[in-house]
Amino acid sequence: MDGQYTRKIRQNYNSLDVLKVALAIIIILRHCGQSFFDVGSAFNIIVTNTLSPLGVPTFFVISGFLFFRKKQEISDWVRYVSRVAKLYLVWTVIYLPLIFWNMKNAGSFDIIGLIQRILFEGSYYHLWFLPSLIVAITLVYFLSKKLNDQIIGLLCLGFYIIGTLVNSYSFLSVYLSWGGYKAIFLTTRNGLFFGMLFIFIGKMIAQGYKPRKWVGIIGVIILCVEGWYLSVVHQAPIVNMSLVSVLLVPVIVTTAIKTPDRFASVNGKFWRSVSTILFCIHPYVIFVIGVVGRKVGLPSSVLVITIVGASLIGSIVIVKLSEKITVLKHLV
Repeated sequence: MDGQYTRKIRQNYNSLDVLKVALAIIIILRHCGQSFFDVGSAFNIIVTNTLSPLGVPTFFVISGFLFFRKKQEISDWVRYVSRVAKLYLVWTVIYLPLIFWNMKNAGSFDIIGLIQRILFEGSYYHLWFLPSLIVAITLVYFLSKKLNDQIIGLLCLGFYIIGTLVNSYSFLSVYLSWGGYKAIFLTTRNGLFFGMLFIFIGKMIAQGYKPRKWVGIIGVIILCVEGWYLSVVHQAPIVNMSLVSVLLVPVIVTTAIKTPDRFASVNGKFWRSVSTILFCIHPYVIFVIGVVGRKVGLPSSVLVITIVGASLIGSIVIVKLSEKITVLKHLV
């Protein structure tokens, strides 16, 4: 099925690049909430547990859309996976000082555990997205060669619902033999239980799927209810996966795709690179400014503004420098 988006292969997607910068900032706010605000604070309830869980699913959908917007051969899949794996390796090496710092503070240099986290959970707390992206793209790509979209969609949705009920709702774990799985794979926040559904949604959007207008309205209502339930009633300290993402994220992405003319003059490649650096580098900024800020007694709100500003400026500078310093191109 060739939808309106796949027919316009040469259409610019600058709007998606701008959206990715906004998503990276939302994820920074999420991690600031975890670092500088109490669990029951308004910031954590509204930003960390209600709004920010939409961030990573939207990144997955955009990735799926861009990958599947044209017919992909096996060589295209190999190239894509290799590029993401290289990016993951580079940033894992960059984060080794903080990884070892955390291991030192924990009083345990468990190298086997570190290798396990690198493979299944992410070498650092935000980098899990990259190996999950590899797994999710791979699963959807090869399943698409064997099964029809209806069956793949049901499989993906089933895995996501199970993962969300276990991860965010603390449900089903009691009824499943989850100990064995968790001992090896550590979490359901991965390419199978999390990323696969949203990569598939991106594929469907590339084939012309458009959510109905009312879905966005219903989604916003459910967003508020689910955020309130998980944060206030269920008292989840952190929400990684939300059911409402399945409704709202396709609306967000298709809305961005439909507005290319508003961003026609934007340098999409530049802001795409900025979003990558912004996403990857911000935990270092949180660490450094957090240490300094706590020593001088800066309030949490000032810390957040400073961290977002420093991360954004630093990312822009790095991308600009990468135009002259070749080694910095490996960061994106």
